[in-house]
Amino acid sequence: MKRKKIITFILTGLIGVFAPVLKGQDIAETAVREKVVFYTDRNLYLTGENIWFKASVSVDNAGDNKQLSNVLYLELYLNKQAVVKKKFQIVNGVVEGMLPIPEEIYSANYYLRAYTQYQRNFPAGTFFTSLITIINPELPYQKSKTRPEKLIEIVPEGGQILSGLPAKIALNINPNLVKVIENSTLTDQYENE
Repeated sequence: MKRKKIITFILTGLIGVFAPVLKGQDIAETAVREKVVFYTDRNLYLTGENIWFKASVSVDNAGDNKQLSNVLYLELYLNKQAVVKKKFQIVNGVVEGMLPIPEEIYSANYYLRAYTQYQRNFPAGTFFTSLITIINPELPYQKSKTRPEKLIEIVPEGGQILSGLPAKIALNINPNLVKVIENSTLTDQYENE
């Protein structure tokens, strides 16, 4: 019985001494990261054209591993929906190629995103992302259906209005509404103008 207590005490003492070592290092400091640097020939295109690009893939904190991934994924998307997806082989850390733009898409600002399979282990915010404009001269411009047109927008100082505290605000009034309104008055909850 006495032996068990001594062994338990020694083990407890050892765990207390080595516990900081067992916690491990911060993953962000030691994680091997791939980085995609991406260049396009321009940022304004017509439908039916090709997006010519060159990308380099490098590895941070990798030691002898010069290349972790063999495939670069490239996506052209709008409103979180991919319009074109394509894979390209990475050779010696470099990818060169072109992404065809479909002729049937609408004129809009699209996002171009490039990443590797390994990068998918990290947040999507770490992927290369670029904004490009694509114009379709055959189809009229369509407004985004996901964002309704605001007639009056209240913009509070500091970004939010807190209950019970005075706040300074600005009003952003849609020009279409201004054309229709002849006279307007802004009042608070106490009918003060």
